[in-house]
Amino acid sequence: MRIFKNKKSSSVNAQNAAGQKQAVPKTRWVAGLLIFVLVATISFVAHIPASWVLKQATEHNLIPPQIQLNQPQGTLWNGQAQLSLVQQTQTSELGQLHWNLSALSLLSLTIHTELNLQTQRGGLRGELSTGLLTQTQIELEAVQGQIPVNDLKPLLPEAYRNLGDLQGQLTLNEIGFVWNVSDNWFTDVSGSMQFTQLDVMGVTFPQLTLTPSLQDKDIRLETIGSGAGWNLTGQSLVNLTTYQADFKLQADSPDTMPDWTDLMMRRNSPVQASFKQNGRF
Repeated sequence: MRIFKNKKSSSVNAQNAAGQKQAVPKTRWVAGLLIFVLVATISFVAHIPASWVLKQATEHNLIPPQIQLNQPQGTLWNGQAQLSLVQQTQTSELGQLHWNLSALSLLSLTIHTELNLQTQRGGLRGELSTGLLTQTQIELEAVQGQIPVNDLKPLLPEAYRNLGDLQGQLTLNEIGFVWNVSDNWFTDVSGSMQFTQLDVMGVTFPQLTLTPSLQDKDIRLETIGSGAGWNLTGQSLVNLTTYQADFKLQADSPDTMPDWTDLMMRRNSPVQASFKQNGRF
């Protein structure tokens, strides 16, 4: 009986050992398959073509029809495309737009991307944030750069695009805004814009600084300008349909009054002039 029990125990141990040997390769095979699937998924997500993403976004109306992104290159995370503005039947190219999308921001259900726009003779950079699932507001912040004024002509209202070549340089200093999608208007505006040697139809402003802020439903632009022997101050209120402007020019002497004041402003004295106007876009 003792010999029989030993033989039976040995048989059971042999069967258990064989089962363990079979389980180990099976476990390794499953683990290898999971690792392969994980690596393949990460590789696929990391190399999603920008062209495919923009096509899907256009088909699902996620990009406004006034904005076109053509000739995309790179991936969803790091790519570039030609940015154009479409108004009625006219298409105007603004420049090459580069983006760098943060993958970590997606974990908090937000989209955060660094943007860099290269025009023919200048460039701008900033950061864009919005919701991943719903875009209730769009935030653009820390916009900086320099760009020739004439490169921005496509952004002007249609009535002001026939002003001829615009001369001068625009410098953006920490420009930012928050756009409310449902209200179709701004909820915050900050930063400043400085024009250097701005020339519009022969009217030259050597230095002109605009500081935007919100006043009710209007954008208020505080304006400070200067030239040789004169200073310009004032403000304008702008919204989607109307504008108001109120400016005053003070000269050091009658000889330093700019020639264009008689054409554009009301002469109040030999050294003072003013400009007031209301209008619609």
